[in-house]
Amino acid sequence: MLRRIGPTPVDTPGDAAPGTVRDGRLVVEDLDAVELARRFGTPLHVISEARVRHNARRFASAFARGWPHGPVEILPAFKACPVLAVRRVLTAEGMGCDVFGAAELRAALDCGVPGPAISLNGPAKDRALLGRAIRAGARITLDDPAELGALRAAIADAGAGATATVRLRLRPDYTALAAPSAFEADGRPVAESAHAYKAGIPPEQATDLARALLAEPGVDLAGVMVHLGRHRADLATWAAMADRVAAVTAELVAALDGWRPRELDVGGGFATPRDPLVRGPEHDGDLAALAPDVDEYAEVLTAALGDGLTARGVAPRGMTLQVEPGRALHADAGLHLTTVLGVKRTRRPTPRTWVQTDTSEAFLMDTLVEGNRWPVLVAGRAATVAVERVDVVGCSCGFDVLVE
Repeated sequence: MLRRIGPTPVDTPGDAAPGTVRDGRLVVEDLDAVELARRFGTPLHVISEARVRHNARRFASAFARGWPHGPVEILPAFKACPVLAVRRVLTAEGMGCDVFGAAELRAALDCGVPGPAISLNGPAKDRALLGRAIRAGARITLDDPAELGALRAAIADAGAGATATVRLRLRPDYTALAAPSAFEADGRPVAESAHAYKAGIPPEQATDLARALLAEPGVDLAGVMVHLGRHRADLATWAAMADRVAAVTAELVAALDGWRPRELDVGGGFATPRDPLVRGPEHDGDLAALAPDVDEYAEVLTAALGDGLTARGVAPRGMTLQVEPGRALHADAGLHLTTVLGVKRTRRPTPRTWVQTDTSEAFLMDTLVEGNRWPVLVAGRAATVAVERVDVVGCSCGFDVLVE
């Protein structure tokens, strides 16, 4: 069953996706993209409210179908789209929120997200941040045993009767995952890439920290959290990662003699069907799906997680499954509009053509962070077949290559 943790949703004005081509022109919910650019200027981010609502509902229904053991809570990552208007839409859809740091916690609360529907993540959380989370009733995901001292102080600051709802962020053993990670240009396997990632409590420290929390006044150790991450789009890798989550959870349960998690948070990182992280030059001009959709991810992940727990003697019955989608919820809900300033060519020593625009990679940060390759269309001639390969570039003084 799906646990709705926000207000009742309002009616959706339709589920038209951005990127619809009508009479050769790009439209967003019946609005012409060229006219939007003229009205508001460029560069311009355009987000479809209808698609955000549609995606939120698909995530909720997909995971609710796959997890019959207990409630499901969807906690979209604030960092994936830190736009207050979008966050208010998600609140209206009954979504909780994954937040990182004091600014995101404040923004989520200001946007009406109930405190108990917030998952506070991030490293080295200080006394003040933990105190605000406790007062709001937010869940606190500990990332390091070193945070315990600040947690104790924050509980004391909150006064008599205060309780901190805490989960442990665990680091599963992915050693067996030898397929190359999409995050690594040199073909390093998922295991090596995941184990190099800083987040999470090392396995050799998790049991001692859990015992300390169980003995700590004012602490409710509610569950565990693992961020699966978008290392690969294929379902087999996601099934294997989910099984490893079940394994590390079962190991903690066995070590604690009687404790079992009420909440199991699997984070996010799901690919989207046209995910730019898995696009290559061979996909330019093709908007076909390159990755599974949320229904397939939900089916595979929940089955592997439930079966993995059961096989290791941990009954998932009654456990709340939490999911923290980020770009998978937003990626097909928006467009970035930019105006072509000119076309520049050179023939020597290497032939090259640059389409110069008024935007920048600074506004499309995953170009820099993860090497995303964005699908590109000419908004006023969206059905026209391309006849030449070019570099689409921004207007800054850096290389600023949006799509090579």
